[in-house]
Amino acid sequence: MLYQPKKFSREDILLFIGSKNPEEKYDWSNAKICARGQYLASRGITRDHKKYYDLIWSNEFPIRELNNIAHICHNEDKDTFGELHQALQRQWA
Repeated sequence: MLYQPKKFSREDILLFIGSKNPEEKYDWSNAKICARGQYLASRGITRDHKKYYDLIWSNEFPIRELNNIAHICHNEDKDTFGELHQALQRQWA
């Protein structure tokens, strides 16, 4: 059986970001299509879901870390999923 990381874990986020086209850009300023928004939507959590705000503000899950690192990449004009994946790997190694 293949290992399936826990939903909303660093490993799960890395798998999702790593599965995206590395050249694809994300729009950090749009909550629906930013890296965090795309990740959460892929896990069935949209802005109208009752757990959405609990997840994005929780320190229990690394969703805030994902958003912060994505914002840094955006500010450095490196807002592709490939750059974000590399930054997450460096930060979470």
